[in-house]
Formats: sequence, C-alpha cells, structure tokens
Amino acid sequence: MERRNFTTLVFFDALVLAVFAGLVFLVTSDGPLTVADHFISFVAPSLWFPPLSNIMLFFTFLGSTTSIIIFSLFVIAYLFSKKRYSAAVFFAAAIFLSYLLTALLKNGLLIERPLASFVPEGGFSFPSGHATSSTAFFFSIWFIFFQNVSSSKIRKLLLFLCFLIPLLIGASRVYLNVHFASDILGGFLLGLFSSFFCYILWQWSIFLFKKRF
Repeated sequence: MERRNFTTLVFFDALVLAVFAGLVFLVTSDGPLTVADHFISFVAPSLWFPPLSNIMLFFTFLGSTTSIIIFSLFVIAYLFSKKRYSAAVFFAAAIFLSYLLTALLKNGLLIERPLASFVPEGGFSFPSGHATSSTAFFFSIWFIFFQNVSSSKIRKLLLFLCFLIPLLIGASRVYLNVHFASDILGGFLLGLFSSFFCYILWQWSIFLFKKRF
C-alpha cells in the first residue's frame, strides 16, 4: 500500500472515532438528539403492519449474532482453503473487535432500550450490535474481495451494497423499536472503525514483513 493511501486510511479512521466520541457525548447529555430518538421511537409502532414487519424481521435476523458468526465462519474457512491466512486473521479480528467494543460500550454506558418493542430484546441499547457487526462484516468483505474488482461499475455497485445491507439491518432495528436511531448511527460508526482499524494493522504488518524480508 502506498504511504499516501495508508495516511488517508489512518486519518479517516481517526475521524470516524472522533465523530463516534461526539455522538456518545450527545447520546449521554439528554439534549435534542435524545428528544429526536424518543420521537422516532414513539412513531415507529404506528408503522407496523404484517408485510413490512416480515421483511424487517428478515433483515434483523440477517444481522443477528448467529447469522454474522455463521457467515464469518464460512468466509474464514474459504480464506483458509485459498491459503489467504493473513486475510482470515484480519477478518476474524475485525468481527471480534466489533463485538468486543459493542459489549464494552453497552455495559459501560447502560443506556436503556425503547419501551414498546415489536419483539422482546434484552441488554442495553447503545450502540446497536446488529449495526456494528454487520457494518464490520461487509466492509471487511469489501477490503478482502471487492477492492480489486476490475470493473469500476461493479466495484461501485458492490460498495453500495456494503452500505445498503447494514443500513437495512439498522433500519429494521429502529422499525421494530428495539433500538433508537442514534444506536444505529453509533453502530455504523463503530463497525467502520473496527473494520478500518484492523485493515490498517493488517496492511501495516504486511509492509513490515516485506521490509524485513
């Protein structure tokens, strides 16, 4: 990786972390963002109707811990079968970091979930584990498989899907009223940070290995 590109990645990841820190401040300060969160949560149940609810339940299942872990194991197994060991370690590290940071923040901030939810959900609210892990998953997939796609149109389409699928998973969590909108935004930012941070370490380790040998 060129030094300029590496510096850009580090700057972007630091910026994502700074924005996330600002969001945490807003979420915990009971200001306008909290008012907006509760208003959206109040409106969400009025949108519930069977066809849309079934679609949202599908997307929330797609981003569940069970689904992400199963998909991740398939990806890791595939990478090992292709002898892409460092890529497999990067991918596993990004997914693990996303879950670790989510657990630490949930149990550190202790923000309660919305009261009237479509499905029962335990634990604390901020950040959304679904949004965090799905964002980390799809952007790690992007780093490993899609960056080097030759067609720029296909590459842009795949990048769009890497944004869209976590967005739909996050939207399903707000629709089902198991999360506030700020939880989803926090999850997106944390998932981006996790995938970019691990990618930076991966590329840095490759650079050091080549330099040494």
